[in-house]
Amino acid sequence: MKGLSHPLHFVALSVVWLSLLLFAGTHAMQHPLWAVLLLNILIATPLFIAGVYGSTVRRIHRATLFNHQGLVYWLVTGRIIACIGWALWSVVSALLLIFYLGTSGNLEMLLILTSPPIFVGVYAINWQVVSRELKPYIATHMAMVSSRRIFAGVMALTYLTVLILAGASSEPLGLADAIERVSAERPIDTDSVLLGETARLLVQYQGIQLFVLSNLQTTSNTLYLFFILLGSLALYFNIGLVLSACIIPVREFRRVLAPVTDTDTPPPLLPQSVAMTTSLTLIALLFIYLPTGAYLEYWLKQHPNQVVRARDTRQAVVETLEMIENRYYTRGTIGQIQQLQTELLIGLNVELDKLAAQSDQGFSLMADNVDDYLDWYYSLVAEYTRIAAMLSGNLETLMTEQLHKHLMQGNAFDLLQQSLERSIREHRDFQTEYRQQVQKILDENQVQPASDHPEVTRVLPLDKVLEPPGNNRFTQFDNRIVVSGAASAITAAITAKIVAKVVSKGTIKLGAKALTKVAASKIASTAGGSAAGAATGAAVGSIVPGLGTLAGGVIGGIVGGLAVGVTVEVLLLMLEEHLSRDEFRQQIVGAIDEAREEYKDSLYGHNTDAAVQ
Repeated sequence: MKGLSHPLHFVALSVVWLSLLLFAGTHAMQHPLWAVLLLNILIATPLFIAGVYGSTVRRIHRATLFNHQGLVYWLVTGRIIACIGWALWSVVSALLLIFYLGTSGNLEMLLILTSPPIFVGVYAINWQVVSRELKPYIATHMAMVSSRRIFAGVMALTYLTVLILAGASSEPLGLADAIERVSAERPIDTDSVLLGETARLLVQYQGIQLFVLSNLQTTSNTLYLFFILLGSLALYFNIGLVLSACIIPVREFRRVLAPVTDTDTPPPLLPQSVAMTTSLTLIALLFIYLPTGAYLEYWLKQHPNQVVRARDTRQAVVETLEMIENRYYTRGTIGQIQQLQTELLIGLNVELDKLAAQSDQGFSLMADNVDDYLDWYYSLVAEYTRIAAMLSGNLETLMTEQLHKHLMQGNAFDLLQQSLERSIREHRDFQTEYRQQVQKILDENQVQPASDHPEVTRVLPLDKVLEPPGNNRFTQFDNRIVVSGAASAITAAITAKIVAKVVSKGTIKLGAKALTKVAASKIASTAGGSAAGAATGAAVGSIVPGLGTLAGGVIGGIVGGLAVGVTVEVLLLMLEEHLSRDEFRQQIVGAIDEAREEYKDSLYGHNTDAAVQ
């Protein structure tokens, strides 16, 4: 075929890419965020290659205008900004393509699958026109550019025409009803907020299409039709980018890495160029792309009011009950029992001053553990552990567990627990009265659930309910733990309360270490890693027999990218620790001091409500 040097090469690449896109569109929401992000990179790569190749050819043309290579030459022929722009466009477009296909109907899928032959036909006509007068690589580039534009326009107009013909007989729908119908037909089920909101955005786009088409006979929807047309143009422009990348001859890819030169055949690649590209790619993936996806996911989870989440409506109508020993009780039953505990034990005579002193000692010991936690927090291992936890959706669990683990060191409230247990054992006379009244509460509040799957908000075993707890004045955090017999029970309960305070106050900005830190760090690591990789690659290629300078460049690029990327992370952690450690420590210690004051208020009866929270 005219303009295709290797037709089978084009067919193979386009089929592989469409198969990958089809798989991603139908299975993305069944996989974790990190897997979708990696799959998205594979789908985005052809878009990036086509965009950067086109930018390179345009810059080669501009370079022929100069007879001296100075600042203006560098600004005109430089490709860094273009590469960054195409990287952003490719990643975002690929993600939207995945979920557009996953939320589309049969018509859209059919048009996408028939795109390769249509694009090739348009390209062949354009190439035949321009190849008579231009250099081969210039003719290929110009044919691809014009083909993408014509292809996108033809496909978008075809799609819009078919939609109009198909929807002319539809019954009129309101906008909300149309979106609701599409949402019902294409349910979204994923644990990732980022993926769910992307899919929901495209479902709303499909709902707008349905609304417009169902009202063509009753209202004027020119603006909405233009909106649909723009979306279709963007869709088929990106598909045209991918298909044009499949047309580019393999040797032409060397132009992207080689210096700007107006030759028919691109020059061979230098090890330094291979090393630089390897370092850039490694740094972009490991130090920018994956952490950015993780931070976006966590930010969306921490700001639920700024995203539309259908599960909120569903949860509003779920029946909520409490469960004790596999039986259902009305919400608030456990709270009634805890209140009874407080009322029955309010008169217990304990040595309040001794307990207060022991609690002070315990809180001071716990405050000493904060430095161990901060040592862990500002370590490189913790930094990468947090990124991994963000990608798997377990960040908050990781951070709270680590803080809980460090504060628990040394069992700070061991003496206090021993005194509380002794005091409770001295007042067993309350057992009979307590159990009788608890049984009365249970009899009055037991219910049969109205639905098959009620939401259970609290669960307790019966033996923990019937066992009388300690005095509310000296068991601030959980009235059941003192009589549980578990070692470190008081320390664990107080630690859990402090961790909850720290998290609720936003003291630990879980994952909120700002994307600015990521972006700033990677600029430095990109330049340094690339230079170090190039030097290392050249050395490896020249010293190790049989390895070759190109392979050495790849290895050097990997070594340089990792070494400098990790080094920058260490330096940023040291800077962050210097700037924020004291304030961070003070905030955690402040939460401990606040818990200390609440405990004392409860101990002396100033704030009995705190005992049953």
